[in-house]
Amino acid sequence: MSSKRSYNRGRSIANVPTRKLPLPPPPMNANSASPTLSAHPSSPLPHIAVNPRPPMEPTSAALGTIPFKIPSGHRSASRQTKIWVSSQTAQPSFLQGIIRYAKKQSWQLTTDLLQSGNVSGSWLGHGVIKYLPVPTFDSQTPSSTDLPCVTASLSDQPTTGLRVQADNFAIGRQAAEHLINRNCRNFAWLPYAHDKTNQIRYMGFLSHLRDRGFSCRQLAPPLLDTSVDPCRERILWRQAMIQPLEGRTGLFASSDSLAIEVAELVGETGTRVPEDLAILGIGNQTAECESAPISLSSIDPNLEELGFQAAKLLDAALKSETNANSCIHVSPTGVEARDSTAISNLENQRVAQALVFISNHYPDPRLGVCSVAESLNISRRQLERDFRNEKGCTIREFIEHTRMNEASRLLSERPALTVSAIADQVGISAQGNFFRIFRKHFGLTPSAYREQQTS
Repeated sequence: MSSKRSYNRGRSIANVPTRKLPLPPPPMNANSASPTLSAHPSSPLPHIAVNPRPPMEPTSAALGTIPFKIPSGHRSASRQTKIWVSSQTAQPSFLQGIIRYAKKQSWQLTTDLLQSGNVSGSWLGHGVIKYLPVPTFDSQTPSSTDLPCVTASLSDQPTTGLRVQADNFAIGRQAAEHLINRNCRNFAWLPYAHDKTNQIRYMGFLSHLRDRGFSCRQLAPPLLDTSVDPCRERILWRQAMIQPLEGRTGLFASSDSLAIEVAELVGETGTRVPEDLAILGIGNQTAECESAPISLSSIDPNLEELGFQAAKLLDAALKSETNANSCIHVSPTGVEARDSTAISNLENQRVAQALVFISNHYPDPRLGVCSVAESLNISRRQLERDFRNEKGCTIREFIEHTRMNEASRLLSERPALTVSAIADQVGISAQGNFFRIFRKHFGLTPSAYREQQTS
């Protein structure tokens, strides 16, 4: 053993075969972005420099500061069309409409892009669908991209770009027809603000009422654009709203939440909903409408079809089959009738049906107890007994009351109509009978009543 150790010690180091050892990880040079390699302190190897590494690819954290452009043909490399849907404020039914169309086209949908609400140039998609509850939300969902984009909304949007929006004029007309059929003869419109969308809804509402011979009272919105003290203005508005309304009135409000607030306010004056005031909203927000103190009737704007048409329009844009400023209007589904516009809270449905029939046919001089009973396929005696028990008057008396209410309205609001023309419009062809019945109800002749109301 000793000779072997002596042999090893006596050999020249130059003659000893060297072994390649693994090098430790190179430390980063603090003064350079490129790494350098230093020799280990106990290594016989000299200090050497390593060629710098090629520049690293930018990370996702650096994309905000490093310019990053996708090759022009990169988006088309995907076999499946990718669509981003910005719909944080939309009801599920809107998304269902988009999904219904997307399934037919094998689209891939995404509703969350880093929760930023932005579509940057780095997103490998093909198109965008944005839902805006009101036009001002557009500034909150910017899109820094040149991809085709369709804007969907219940509101009327600016006149440029690809748009799908609710037919607000049709919504107004549908509201008027529903309230007329609910035996209302006085009408009021309550907007949340005097914006373009609410103006169009009011025009549709008023247009249909005038076609049917009625007028409409426009109430002040709860908040004006020029308000300097919104809190005080809201208080004053609430005080004005609780003033009692004359006669059975049909109120059309521009949203479900506003309609529910009115229902709560008028209750403080003893006004009964729906007996004295029938209230109709827009939106058909099920949670709000069903949980209100009195379940709210509301117009369904057809959000599912809105989503479907938005997807269809985007598809046309992707295929270059539409111009850059196309706009599609979606008609409302109809009214979801609930307690707030019920003719009455009658348990006897035959009486409720009789009221509807009388409301729709009072201009017919032939309307009487027999015709009402025949329309319901019920005996006259049974109907008269049920009607008196529910309403406290006879069918004949109720028909007369309905005709006189309408006659008084026409005398006040239609000065161009002669008394004989009004008598014909309310179903009383003999002018002598009309004078007699009118004086019995109001204590004045029709002409004296008109003079009193217009003075």
